[in-house]
Amino acid sequence: METHVATALAWKHRVRLACGPVYFERQVLRQCFKHAVNNLLGREVLTVAELDAIAAALAARCPRRVRGEPGLKTVAWHDDLEGDFATQVIHNALAKHGYTMTHFREAERDPALLPVQTSGRFLVRIVYGARDTSGAWATHVIALDADRGLLLDSQSENYLPLTSSNFKRKTAPNASFPGTRVAAVYRVAATAHRTDSSGGRARRRRHRRRRGHAASNGELVSPLPQQPPLAVDAFVAAS
Repeated sequence: METHVATALAWKHRVRLACGPVYFERQVLRQCFKHAVNNLLGREVLTVAELDAIAAALAARCPRRVRGEPGLKTVAWHDDLEGDFATQVIHNALAKHGYTMTHFREAERDPALLPVQTSGRFLVRIVYGARDTSGAWATHVIALDADRGLLLDSQSENYLPLTSSNFKRKTAPNASFPGTRVAAVYRVAATAHRTDSSGGRARRRRHRRRRGHAASNGELVSPLPQQPPLAVDAFVAAS
């Protein structure tokens, strides 16, 4: 009985699927960082044009160096023309829109802490242990919304419940990429002026939402049916 109650409570508090449709951008080229941010925030906050402009400004000020073949080569602040934007580009863009992006060091040391979070919004950078054509490590970024209990991966067809098993499938080593690991975890939060609903910025945001601003490749995905888990996660069984 105690295990059954613990399982029900865990499902209620950790896998809280959204009541309505969920904004979801699917993968285009290598724009996973942009997709992860927009999926996490529930609308098209970042655009390719804006990120390109920030990348160009950063590159002009201090060109980024990555290890390539042969030796070191200088590239812009995104690795290629397919939208593989660097972390600093995303950080600067979020700051312009009133969000902070900070390292979640505890989860970087122990990624298993992420799927059991009960609140917060996170970006997770995954390294696959293989190099791409530029010589940089092949990476991917997914989003975790603990407030709604969602795992948002632009390479998937739909969003998923945020469970330990789903998170492990996305981040654990596998036969194709045995070197897969979580390389960085970032917590995304609104700055003080965004949380003040009485201010002009909040009123303008509500007006834009009422006008139905839509992303070029984003869509509203119908909610998944809420069903009980097939198996009890290890942390629930341990409790």
